[in-house]
Amino acid sequence: MHGSLGTIVRAVRRLAHQNIDTIHFLGDFGMPWDDRDAQRWMLDYVSDKLTEHGSQALVTGGNHENYDEWAKIPADAADIRHVRENIAFLPRGWRAVSLGGTVVASFGGANFVDMPGRVRGNLGWWPAEQITEEDLAALGTANVDILLGHDAPMPVELQDRLAKQSHFWDPAGLAYAERGQSMFQRAVEQVRPTLTVSGHYHLHLDVLARFEGSDRIPFDTRVIVLNADGHPPTLAVLNVDEQVITYPVF
Repeated sequence: MHGSLGTIVRAVRRLAHQNIDTIHFLGDFGMPWDDRDAQRWMLDYVSDKLTEHGSQALVTGGNHENYDEWAKIPADAADIRHVRENIAFLPRGWRAVSLGGTVVASFGGANFVDMPGRVRGNLGWWPAEQITEEDLAALGTANVDILLGHDAPMPVELQDRLAKQSHFWDPAGLAYAERGQSMFQRAVEQVRPTLTVSGHYHLHLDVLARFEGSDRIPFDTRVIVLNADGHPPTLAVLNVDEQVITYPVF
């Protein structure tokens, strides 16, 4: 959503019409971007809209987050940071189990391909966007059913589409982005999800891919990448236990 108040509120309203009470933002939520009053007002407004529709927002971190501002928010015992009562920033490696027994994990972070032209705190780059070894350890190796992330696993179909755009980017930026993706790939190989849902790449993809786990045993995962900024499909509805996903008109 990249901090677009209008797009975020449209998403909240659209999902409320489908009786959705938990909205999961897959990175680049973009708020708080700084500590100005305008940002506090925007977060209050989103929180009010969530309250109006009986919803809560869970945020997986992306590469367009001010992680310095996130760090100012006190973490609870589960390392979740509530920027508002109904808006929660999830730690990398967060897990939950549905009433039907489906295990869902959140694993945020991604390396920004445009990083070489930016500096910390200026124009949107913070080192904490990078996935670390500590993050992978926090995720663990127990299998999950659904992995929610900002970055994505890299099936051949995604590699081919990204290769067509590679000439737009500085080689150092591409190398930096690839290092980040390789860390997310390791997360996928650790927990062997049957479904991953991601953002980051500003395109839509829905394919079945085969990877090799960290135990060297192959496994299949359905790889879904959502689009951004209202371009279809930015929005999806996931039935967690049945692992059925639909794309509402947005």
